Amino acid sequence: MALAPERAELGVTVGGTTALGLRDARITIKRTMKDVTCDDDGSVRRFGTIKDGDLSLTFVYDPADTGQQAILTSYTNGTQVQYVVTKGSVIYTATAGVESIGFTGGPADEQSMEVTLAVSGGISVS
Repeated sequence: MALAPERAELGVTVGGTTALGLRDARITIKRTMKDVTCDDDGSVRRFGTIKDGDLSLTFVYDPADTGQQAILTSYTNGTQVQYVVTKGSVIYTATAGVESIGFTGGPADEQSMEVTLAVSGGISVS
């Protein structure tokens, strides 16, 4: 039996402002694990602690887009904002600051803005 993949329409809001041109959203939800193995244990034991996550976004760069400008402003000011990423029917919500922004594309190419976010408080999924 073959599973039919869900076509994932992408969207993102940055502090409540829609950012246009989103091409890719890479999301990893995770939990930090603490090694709690004791000398008498026959195998490794781990305990889940705090939630964490990785979030990076790739846009077709548009300097006139207010959502993309909100990302650049967050970077400039060193502030954290709420990101709401919609991927198909799944919604990911995270509060994050901008860790890095990369711009790619030659003079005759489509210009891209690649944003890596530092998540604070984990990523919720609904």
